[in-house]
Amino acid sequence: PISNEIIKSGIKQAQIVARFEKINIANKTVILDVAHNPAAVQTLVDTLLESPMETVAIFSALADKNIDDMIELASSNIKHWFLVPLSATRSIQMETLKDKFGDSQETTVCASMGSAIEQALTLKEIQRVVIFGSFYTISEVLPLIQSIRDGTKGG
Repeated sequence: PISNEIIKSGIKQAQIVARFEKINIANKTVILDVAHNPAAVQTLVDTLLESPMETVAIFSALADKNIDDMIELASSNIKHWFLVPLSATRSIQMETLKDKFGDSQETTVCASMGSAIEQALTLKEIQRVVIFGSFYTISEVLPLIQSIRDGTKGG
């Protein structure tokens, strides 16, 4: 049998992938966070506020989540939103998602996660890109981040 000490040790070492995971790409800080409900987004926002800088978001969520509150909570910290489609069956339609943003909020509907990352990273005045909204959002970004990292090694 496995001792309680081993189990406790394992739990302490376990980490949720992409809870405010920081990666540096092209002189920008990229934050991956699986925040997909208002409470988690509030925690994300509080952490972003600890080091204020020009920030854009790459965002998508599942249709059954409280997207309005998620957007409202994060909006004051986000200069521009890149909206991406997800391949999950419960993902929100892009038109519906775009309609959730007010006129004062800058949004770009992207054809893919790759396109969103490319556009976000080319914005000169932006220092930070935060990618959040769903576990699906993060699962679609991870292979792309890995390939960007592999392509920029030694660069």
